Amino acid sequence: MPRRPGARLAAAFLITTCAGLLVACGGPELDACAPAAVAASTATTGVATSTADAASRIALVAADEPYYPTTEELEAAAQVIVRGRVETSCALTRDGVDERVAEVVVRAAVGGRPAADEVVSVAYLPPDNGTPMSADLVTGQEYVLLLTAFDDGHHALVNTTQGYRRIDDSGALIREDGEITLSAGSLAELGLTG
Repeated sequence: MPRRPGARLAAAFLITTCAGLLVACGGPELDACAPAAVAASTATTGVATSTADAASRIALVAADEPYYPTTEELEAAAQVIVRGRVETSCALTRDGVDERVAEVVVRAAVGGRPAADEVVSVAYLPPDNGTPMSADLVTGQEYVLLLTAFDDGHHALVNTTQGYRRIDDSGALIREDGEITLSAGSLAELGLTG
């Protein structure tokens, strides 16, 4: 798998696996995924796990961050591609690393899953986390998210530079010079222009 030049990342990337906790997450001022929130979410989402287990489970991944040089490779790496709005996010600190989990309401998805109005949770490292791996998902903003899906229902960006793209008010995908875009078919399914 291609790597971004010079992107050997020594820092560990923590992905929260608080299964579906964002239904009761609360908002950006929340500094931990409280057991009560996880329990309420478990009841809402039907995920059969104890509060203690859900609140404490994390996956630690330490590796180079992948980079995808073509549209085809980027889209193939994503198990889920959605257009959605970030409604809330929780701040977490695990082993001294700051992390966020965003609650995103889906507007459209490539392949139709998840369906419109479903909520997906997305774990990511915020810009001030002290590592090169970070994303800046802003509450209230609409994005295209290219995601890896996990068995417990949460998601993570395929990488922190290509895994999210902001959408402007006119419904166009915002991208920097030289960034690859999505395929015409994916843009059409998401109701976007390139």
